[in-house]
Amino acid sequence: MLLFSLSISFIVYFSRSEKTPQENTETNISNVDRAVASWIERSTRIQKRLYTRTKGPVADYLERMYLRYIDNEDQAAIDEELSALHLLRDAIYRCEDKILSFVGIMDAYSQVKEISKQVINAVNWVDELYVYTHLGMEELQQTHKDREFAYQAM
Repeated sequence: MLLFSLSISFIVYFSRSEKTPQENTETNISNVDRAVASWIERSTRIQKRLYTRTKGPVADYLERMYLRYIDNEDQAAIDEELSALHLLRDAIYRCEDKILSFVGIMDAYSQVKEISKQVINAVNWVDELYVYTHLGMEELQQTHKDREFAYQAM
């Protein structure tokens, strides 16, 4: 009798948890939508962190960084900014990868890609300034005077 009761309980339990194929598909789509929304939200937070760090347009941020370097030749300040931007770059790449794996190239990926471009530009521009600080003050100032830095073209 106990065995019969356990068998019935087992059948009832598992029959309740079964979903139709349509319900499974709807659940999977819902989970993907939530995951994509989560990664888009993360990318938006990365964009906000970039704006917080740059305190405005990235080109203005680079110009301030250049002027600070000319005043005190503080290489450590540029190194610190570059490290912080590399963290943002790595984070936005992770968002891109996750969204691509969930939905491929669609609207969600395009949204994140736009944020990614902003972060990548900031990284590339600070990288360029970093390189010129190692070439010497004369080269750095001449490049700035000639408006040859990538951020000056914006």
